[in-house]
Amino acid sequence: MPQAINPQQLSKRIALRATGRKPKGGWLQSTQIELAGRCTADCEFCNWKKRPKEQQILMPTDLALKAVKESRELNADQISFHITGESLLHPDFFKIVPKDYNTLISTNCMLLQDDIAKELAKMPNLLIIMAVLWSEPLERREMSIYNALEYLNLNPVNRNIFVQMICSEHAIGQADRMYSLFSPYLNSLPKLQLHYKQPYTRDPGRPILGYIPDQIKPRADSRIQIDRMPTPQSAGCNDCMVMAPNPVTDLLVQADGTIKPCYYVWSGDWGLGNIRDTTLTEAWNSERMQELRHYWRTGDPDKKSACYECIRMAHPRGDVWWDNPEGCPPSYLDDEQQDRGMIGRFPTLRKTLRKVINKVNV
Repeated sequence: MPQAINPQQLSKRIALRATGRKPKGGWLQSTQIELAGRCTADCEFCNWKKRPKEQQILMPTDLALKAVKESRELNADQISFHITGESLLHPDFFKIVPKDYNTLISTNCMLLQDDIAKELAKMPNLLIIMAVLWSEPLERREMSIYNALEYLNLNPVNRNIFVQMICSEHAIGQADRMYSLFSPYLNSLPKLQLHYKQPYTRDPGRPILGYIPDQIKPRADSRIQIDRMPTPQSAGCNDCMVMAPNPVTDLLVQADGTIKPCYYVWSGDWGLGNIRDTTLTEAWNSERMQELRHYWRTGDPDKKSACYECIRMAHPRGDVWWDNPEGCPPSYLDDEQQDRGMIGRFPTLRKTLRKVINKVNV
């Protein structure tokens, strides 16, 4: 998704690039910090409860602050507080999340109320994704919707506000309702967008197919985005073939401190260390990260990385178990998704970036 750099970050980035000294690991687009390895919901397209119990924790505050500090030192374009769990569960959320830096959170809106909502609404550098619980039972769904609407009624000053639906089996029936409830706010909140995304899963043998809300009409200004490739390979508007997450652009810190390049694989030996005893700069510039970038770019048929089977690598990889009803080669799924009508702001740029990334020598 497009990311805006605030003036302070932009001037610093220009100054750094003017020196001609490109960081060893390249420019970091986003650091993703998982404040919570657990959630307040149990969505049908999410399998967080299958994570190892030792990962279903809240990140210790000192580790989270260390990750934020080192993200700033790396001049990340954005610090994201979302991987799997509900970040607002963390009792020190506002102590950890900086107000003077581009940040992102994704919330299911269950805790988006009262002082929490008011404080978030005053953060101009925040991109907030309101992942409303459209597929959840009635009580949770209605509370999530109510809190999301009340948040918009606060007239938040956030740099971007996304209302999101994952178009799974029990959510798609709410597509019209999402439009009718939230589209009126498009007129009064210029930073608001509605996203209809497709589900994805990492479970072998458990593909979760999505549904396309054809009755929802996109807008010329792209503020209603519809992902039109209903397969588990799709990751919606934030397309990882040219955007996050991948080892060329992103660095992630799991709730237990594990440093890794992607949130789709929870277990496995990434070899990047733990934030407890490794700095993010060390991990980003490490030989191991260089290897992971190489595998991501060329494929990993010898299974030398934890992500060897991932459908989202830039080139064909080892074992592929994903369901593929579209019948197109895995290495082209994301290009096909764009061609088939995914509504994005910069489709040509995305394809250009894809070609550039594939040619990068890392």
